[in-house]
Amino acid sequence: MFRAYVAVSAVLVGCYPVVADRGWLGTAWQTLIGFGAAAMAVLSVRRYRPAGGAAWLCFAAGILLNTAGQAVNETLTIPNTNDSVTVKFDTAANVTTFQALSTFRRAH
Repeated sequence: MFRAYVAVSAVLVGCYPVVADRGWLGTAWQTLIGFGAAAMAVLSVRRYRPAGGAAWLCFAAGILLNTAGQAVNETLTIPNTNDSVTVKFDTAANVTTFQALSTFRRAH
């Protein structure tokens, strides 16, 4: 499963520069890469049950929230408004990443 994920991710990341400037396709591509990374982290924790599993799940949540925030930012950007929705996603991503780091530190 991991080898397939690495192969698919390598192709997606390698092709990203080609589609990055294509509007919604670039956003969808970037979202697919981020959601795939979060999903793989969750599946790996469920399958291998590492000692710091909670920290890995927090990292996965941070990746998911960051990716979702970027997708929302690209699809719902309205001129002359504040980006309060994306700020909430980014704040949540930062909080979960901080929680993951503190969980790792306590585990080691």
